[in-house]
Amino acid sequence: MRKIILMMPVSLDGFFEGPDRDIGWHLVDDELHRYMNDEIRPLGAVVPVSTRT
Repeated sequence: MRKIILMMPVSLDGFFEGPDRDIGWHLVDDELHRYMNDEIRPLGAVVPVSTRT
């Protein structure tokens, strides 16, 4: 059986976005981008998740 891994940005206080749905606190720099690519690369599939309904 394969594992399901959920990766999403969360602030230290557990919130995904700020007032008025602002996600400006979430900065993806080169180091984080490389890390995420290295983590995702060996996966068999990626299921995108949207917080908007």
